[in-house]
Formats: sequence, structure tokens, C-alpha cells
Amino acid sequence: MDTLTQVEKLISSFKDEELTIFREWFYKFDNQKWDEKLAGDIEAGKLDNIADGALDQFLTGKAKSV
Repeated sequence: MDTLTQVEKLISSFKDEELTIFREWFYKFDNQKWDEKLAGDIEAGKLDNIADGALDQFLTGKAKSV
């Protein structure tokens, strides 16, 4: 049995209270991983084209207010 299958089996056996605690933990864990990935992408310049395009639209008056 692979690790993911073991984890799925374990999680499916959680009682309601354990599942609630797990959800809260995983939500925080997942958000932290997302933040780390985003920070790495920003540092690597992977979002520069998007930022430059948005700034260009703003400076040329092509941006719309929301």
C-alpha cells in the first residue's frame, strides 16, 4: 500500500472531532505551502510579466476600477 493510500485510509477513519482538527491543521499547512510557493515564484521573477502588464495598463489609463 502506498503512502497516499495509507493517509486516505487513516483520514477516512477519523471521528468528527479529529476530522475538524485535521481540517484546521491542513488549511493552515496548505496556505503556508502556497505562500512559500508564491514567494519563491516572485523571487524567481516568474510573475514579472504579469506585474509589468498590469502596471503598463494602469499607467496608460487602460485599467478599469472595480
